[in-house]
Amino acid sequence: LRHVLALAVEQRDRLGCVGVVTDAKPGSLTFYQGLGFQALEGVREGLLLGESTSVAVGQADEVFYTASWTAPVQTGAVTARLATAERAEIRVPLPERRAYRLVMRLDPLPFADGRPQRVRVFLDGRQVGAFELVPSVERMGSYTVELSADVVQPGRRRLEFVSEFAAPISEAGDVFPEIDRRQRVAFRLW
Repeated sequence: LRHVLALAVEQRDRLGCVGVVTDAKPGSLTFYQGLGFQALEGVREGLLLGESTSVAVGQADEVFYTASWTAPVQTGAVTARLATAERAEIRVPLPERRAYRLVMRLDPLPFADGRPQRVRVFLDGRQVGAFELVPSVERMGSYTVELSADVVQPGRRRLEFVSEFAAPISEAGDVFPEIDRRQRVAFRLW
């Protein structure tokens, strides 16, 4: 068992494989979900086939959103998470060494002082993008990072978002009333 668990961790880091269980017994899905396994909707597999793939906020997204995020919040038809610190990260599966285009949906928060919200993006510690977040109906909060093959190591990679500041959500007015008004936030990812 120790060897199998060590192998699972090594495969997660090297190949982007979080965990795979195949069990055809009735009730097995419920059993494994009770142990913390979650069904993934083919993100890694889609990328291996060269398909466009989304990592959406919502049900079963905890394997991607690993540090400094709120629980999912809903605004109209958009489900999002808010960064709860200047540095927040997600894990993205990049199954092979090749170029990738990452399109991220980021929105600034309406802080009362109106200061610009800038976010730098890092892949495994290497800066790959920088944006000033601006509300825009035309762009729908869309920001693109082109990853060249030379910066990609296959596996489950760390994508960090580093904001210049985070402030209590109370400074952004009455948005997201379900969040404690003292909670520090930086921006919204959806």
